[in-house]
Amino acid sequence: MLIALATTIDALEKQLPARIAASVLSDGSAKPRRQIAARAIDEAFSLADATAFPRTEREFRERLEAGHARLAPTLAELGRLALEVATELDLARQTLRALTGKPGAPKAALDDVRLQLEYLAPPNLLDHTPRQRLRALPLYLRAIRVRLERLPNGPQKDQSKADAVRPFWKGWLDQHRALIARGVPVEDVEAFRYLIEEYRVAVFAPEVGPGVSLSPKRLSEAWEQLTAL
Repeated sequence: MLIALATTIDALEKQLPARIAASVLSDGSAKPRRQIAARAIDEAFSLADATAFPRTEREFRERLEAGHARLAPTLAELGRLALEVATELDLARQTLRALTGKPGAPKAALDDVRLQLEYLAPPNLLDHTPRQRLRALPLYLRAIRVRLERLPNGPQKDQSKADAVRPFWKGWLDQHRALIARGVPVEDVEAFRYLIEEYRVAVFAPEVGPGVSLSPKRLSEAWEQLTAL
């Protein structure tokens, strides 16, 4: 596809904002612009399923024409989402660093946020996270920042809120690998983790506005359904 378009993945990378490469998404060995460019190609030309690759010249030309029209807007949207995530992730991490070792910021609460961020923003974030979840990430990150900003003035209240979330989070952490090994679809296991994120928003920062209305009862029922699969 790239040869037919007389372009390269490097050229596509250069169409993305340089700020993405300089952002926190580049921590470690991650190459966010390369991830976005590769993903945009796969999405624009429908290349995720190898069994559906075009097998004739006509099929190839039809796929090429359709994908060419989708490539630029796909690249632009993924780049915009990446910038939004990077901005919120950087702010959350800055707030976390500023509180580390400070009075009124219990280590347990800060460690809880650190672990949450590890799962929210792994190195392969941009090349595997479904689009709707990328759109939700800035909200989850803003909720983390609200929680951290309130923490020094109310560590006991934060602890009470964390206690409401902990049973679901610990249950998922303890069992998610075993559930996948047992044959439960990865998407179903990950979907429950994102329900926990929505619940965290409702508990720690309701003014941010969770995308899903959740109660402990509904979350418990969802967990029971998942573990029964």
